[in-house]
Amino acid sequence: MNLLVCGVLVHLLFLASIFDIYFNSPVLHGIKEFQPSFAPAAKRLVLFVADGLRANTFFSRKEYSPYLRSIIEERGSWGVSHTRVPTESRPGHVAMIAGLYEDPSAVTKGWKENPVEFDSVFNRSSHTWAWGSADILPMFAKGEAAGRVTTFTYPKSMQRFSGDGSNEKLDTWVFDRMKRFFFSASTKSDEKIGKKGVVLFLHLLGIDTAGHATKPHSYEYLSNIQLVDKGIQEIERAIEGYFNNDGKTVYVFTADHGMTDWGSHGAGLPDETETPLVLWGAGIKGPESPKKSQESPQQWDLSSFDRKDVNQADVAALMAALLAIPTPTNNVGILPTEYIGKDPDWIYLAAVSNMEQILLQLERAKDLVHDKVFSVFLVPYPHLEYLEKLHHRLTQNGSAKDLPEVKIVCDLALIGIEYYQNYFGASLKLAITAAHIFWMIFLITRLISKPRIEPRNSLVFDFVVVAVLVSSFVLIIAQKLPIQYFAYYSLPVLLLWLILRDVDLWWSQITSSFTKNNVLKLSMFLSLTILGISCLVASFFKRSVLSFALLALALWPPIEKLNGGKWHRNLVVLWTVICIAVAVFPLLPVIGKEANYFLVFLAGLLATPLSICALLMYCNSSKKLLLSQSVLVIFASINVIWNSENYDAGLGLTWINQITSWTIFGLSLIFPLIVDSSFVSKMLSLSLSICTCSILLSVRHEALFIVLLLILLVLYPLIELEVQTSDALKSVLHETLISNMNNERSGLSFTDIRRAFLYLFFTMLAFFGIGNIASLNSFDPAWVKAFVSTFDPFLMGALILIKTILPFFAVASSIASVSLLSKKPIQWLLVLSMCDAMALPFFHMVQTKGSWLDIGQSISHFVIAHVCILFLLLLHTAAHLFLVFNIRSCKNYKVN
Repeated sequence: MNLLVCGVLVHLLFLASIFDIYFNSPVLHGIKEFQPSFAPAAKRLVLFVADGLRANTFFSRKEYSPYLRSIIEERGSWGVSHTRVPTESRPGHVAMIAGLYEDPSAVTKGWKENPVEFDSVFNRSSHTWAWGSADILPMFAKGEAAGRVTTFTYPKSMQRFSGDGSNEKLDTWVFDRMKRFFFSASTKSDEKIGKKGVVLFLHLLGIDTAGHATKPHSYEYLSNIQLVDKGIQEIERAIEGYFNNDGKTVYVFTADHGMTDWGSHGAGLPDETETPLVLWGAGIKGPESPKKSQESPQQWDLSSFDRKDVNQADVAALMAALLAIPTPTNNVGILPTEYIGKDPDWIYLAAVSNMEQILLQLERAKDLVHDKVFSVFLVPYPHLEYLEKLHHRLTQNGSAKDLPEVKIVCDLALIGIEYYQNYFGASLKLAITAAHIFWMIFLITRLISKPRIEPRNSLVFDFVVVAVLVSSFVLIIAQKLPIQYFAYYSLPVLLLWLILRDVDLWWSQITSSFTKNNVLKLSMFLSLTILGISCLVASFFKRSVLSFALLALALWPPIEKLNGGKWHRNLVVLWTVICIAVAVFPLLPVIGKEANYFLVFLAGLLATPLSICALLMYCNSSKKLLLSQSVLVIFASINVIWNSENYDAGLGLTWINQITSWTIFGLSLIFPLIVDSSFVSKMLSLSLSICTCSILLSVRHEALFIVLLLILLVLYPLIELEVQTSDALKSVLHETLISNMNNERSGLSFTDIRRAFLYLFFTMLAFFGIGNIASLNSFDPAWVKAFVSTFDPFLMGALILIKTILPFFAVASSIASVSLLSKKPIQWLLVLSMCDAMALPFFHMVQTKGSWLDIGQSISHFVIAHVCILFLLLLHTAAHLFLVFNIRSCKNYKVN
């Protein structure tokens, strides 16, 4: 019990550690603002963001944006704004307006909003008016910006993905409201809008909604681009008319992210990360001949005009420079000077202002670390001294010719900021990695050593460990570090202490194993175990790895037979054939939404004769019940085909099909509880039950996979026991499963390692054989159409959960039957250590950059590996109780 509690606490600490190591907010508070010393190039700025507009479509289909194309060719500058993933609306807008990229700590809030306040161009403006979606605008009107940003949003009910043209209404609403604002501006608004540093922001969501509904090549998507192009022309005319063409307005047109051909975004494909950028008006260069080797696609027809690519965060720095307002305090963008049409000295001062703000961030990041860490432990950023010298020269004697060196300072400073923000990450990662390794070693030592009888004498050793822990705690408190850091740093020390205090018990067991006869076998087995765990880790990414593992597993009995084992030839052949057959399925695509009910029917045709042959040849009792179950499999197969034909004929789910499905489903779950507790009866009844349910809930080849997997799981206990006791097949087949095991610890054997690994392997195979992590979300109502005719999420979810869990329960039952037949329980500490061995590489694979899917899956892999042991333990306990229990006779049911 103490070890169980300890294990729970250790794994909770492992799970919590990734949020302190990987997901730290890039937003630093307390940074001073740097006030520019140059005059503004523009008095006001208009920002148009066409949500979901990809660069390739915009530039190649110029007939749909004639006005913006004329600006590129006659009076503006253009390029591609390269976004970072995740390519979604919120992080894209934060990058271009605040100058900082996706806040990883937002993972704790489901990526819905920034968990901390951030500075932005809107904050620094004299006033900002914004029109658009309620999903985007409010995040820029919080905190300090609350009185400085005025937003106008349409109701969320207008945001529809129906493809009926409602997407254009969103952008029409924005354009109409903005024009109405200028035509009916009050005196108070006139006073604000006439000031320097004004920003007007138009969020145009229509293109994004059209792309989701009808794809980016559709007429609706292209028509919405045309609408935006025309609307921008009208807005510019209205603004210039309002300000009497004073030439003090700068216009910025871009997008927050792009879109794939199939209407999605969020990942890192070029169509998602490349967005258009067009600038014109006050302070912007006109068209220039190409100066760079970077070429544009031929279909863009822009080879005569200089292309000026930027990173998305650079847009914030550019907008701040044009208005001569302080760059947002957490900006990581570098000013793209090639867009600015001002004299070289002005451009240099703007670049230095951008540099100064980044250096202020570095100073703040450095102070947060230097003020906490004692100098004896401090490792400063290596380039600090060089940056100070270069900064001093640029600010004292610099000129326009030093622009390249300004960029070098910015680049080095940004690296320094990241260095300090992740300063403790490396040491924490090392501590948790050491804790993972020591925990696994501790579990193994507990397995191979017997309990101590005499009290140990290690007061000096205990005193040293306590002194180290107390010193660590004092240092953590004195440096004002988060208290959880003490838990992270002290955990490997505690685990190492637990390992070394009993070294006399387990070391003798290890040395005794390294005899001349055992050393080669031990080395080979250890190598195979490491290779096997690596395969399990790889199966999360490449399902085909399981196929190669199954082919290797198929060779196990033949090799044993060649080594002199008296194996049943038919058993060896059947095992090899089934392993090869199951190995085909991980090579097939995951179960999708295309149905093939012939394959489902084929599964029933395969299962029925096999089960009848098995019960006639090997079953001495419960024959009638098992025969009835075999008939149920045929009925289920016929019902699936019949139901499919009714759907094709437009009849839907008839009441006869529905009643038949529920009747078969219910009976199949009851039969395993009625049959006697012999090995053949229980495993055969369970297999038929799972097969029947799977057929009713399948749409494609997953039913065939389940049938073959069940055959493999029935064969495994026979193979396992045949390894231990030659010619054990006859005695096992009719043995009654009774809970009467020897729980005395007897050290660690090769058999224990094999059983623990195969439990994990069969569990992974039960899921990854036909699915993957992403397929958990690919629910298809067709899976339950034999049971439900109307949408019922709870009932549908329950049925799908049963379909998912039943193969895992079959795996647990197969492993539990081995324990019951051999009278030796599975070594759970060994299974736990293998789960932790899987979790360790996943710990180092956690991603903070990439699509939300990439980040979410990397966390999911790590969490699954850690909670896997609890899931397996619960399933194994349930399977154990099931195998020794039946309704008709409870005399064999004993609680262990």
